[in-house]
Amino acid sequence: MLPPFVKLNGRGGVIRDLADALELDIVSAMLQYWEGQKRRIIDALEERVPDDRKGVQLTMPFWRQEAKNLLAILLPLIQRGAENGVTAHEVAFTQATNISLDWTLAHTDAADWARRYCGELVKGVEDTTSRRVAAQVSNWIETQDRTFPDLVSAIAKDPAFNEKRARLIAATESTRAHAEGEMTAAETAEAEGYVEYIKRWDTARDDRVCEICGPLDNQEVIGARATFDTLVGPLEGPPAHPNCRCGLGMIPRLPK
Repeated sequence: MLPPFVKLNGRGGVIRDLADALELDIVSAMLQYWEGQKRRIIDALEERVPDDRKGVQLTMPFWRQEAKNLLAILLPLIQRGAENGVTAHEVAFTQATNISLDWTLAHTDAADWARRYCGELVKGVEDTTSRRVAAQVSNWIETQDRTFPDLVSAIAKDPAFNEKRARLIAATESTRAHAEGEMTAAETAEAEGYVEYIKRWDTARDDRVCEICGPLDNQEVIGARATFDTLVGPLEGPPAHPNCRCGLGMIPRLPK
């Protein structure tokens, strides 16, 4: 077996540092975006306030534009995470094998994945936000003694825009992006025929490890895109759930 990637793979080391930095940047970006979004929501609702409240709801074109706004913010961050995973694995692979590969395709594949995945991510985030806002507006419509400033206050305090949600999204998606980048890079090395991979699931190994991830710690499968059997179904790697803090260990070996 070739030397394992001790320093750069798994839960610790450079990968974790990069993921932590990305997580903080996503939290900051989401909170800033939501502050602007709340203002846009209130402005759009205020324009629609008639004598009869029942006409007050936001339109689909409004939410489609919001999705475009959020995509422009999140896509560069998710792409950065995926390509960081490729770069870290590139360095580790070279250290472990002394083999030099062209990693351009891996970076391109990571960027393509980020673009595809980020569309799904944004849709999920905005669907949840739009449903929360719709619920607040509907409750306001049904409560005749509440004024428009009351609605503004309710939206401003809604958990759809709070830091807890931002941190949940950031932790989950930074984990996902870096794991995807690592697997993409390993897939490139496998395609060259030089190595195959033992892929190991690494938990944080502390008292916060959940019942889903605990049984997965140190489990190994063969192949960059092999799946782990988990309580939530087959997964190529983390995250296994929102706020998952797990990582991957990618261990190259000479193919049999």
